Amino acid sequence: MIERGCIETIGEETVTVRQERGIACFGCMNQECKNTRGLIIARNATGRELRAGQLVETDIPGASILIETLGALLPPFLGFAAAYLVSGLLGLPESARAALGALGLFAAAGLLYLYRRSFPARTGPEIIRVLDAARTEFTD
Repeated sequence: MIERGCIETIGEETVTVRQERGIACFGCMNQECKNTRGLIIARNATGRELRAGQLVETDIPGASILIETLGALLPPFLGFAAAYLVSGLLGLPESARAALGALGLFAAAGLLYLYRRSFPARTGPEIIRVLDAARTEFTD
């Protein structure tokens, strides 16, 4: 989703952008966004010269969304399949195989959660377009 915002600070590779509050923000339940009060860290994908106060558009590339989605969904299902197949090789009854499969699913999901807490995803929003040279005033 393309969002607009005003550049707050500029780092070496990243830019802090304060998002404009749209109509969707009022009903949003994203606690992380509420805690940061609309501040996001974006990469300068265009390589343009940027200044604080510029109005820009940010977007998350579709390919990175697909990769993150597969990275979140595949490990639990693979955990289920592995536990289910291994328990089948041991000759366990179907109910035990299903229970061990569910245990494998939750174990893989838990391990993925712990991994993502230690090593957050590197994908995120990118600045795709500069809308104006500078803004002197920005409101939430």
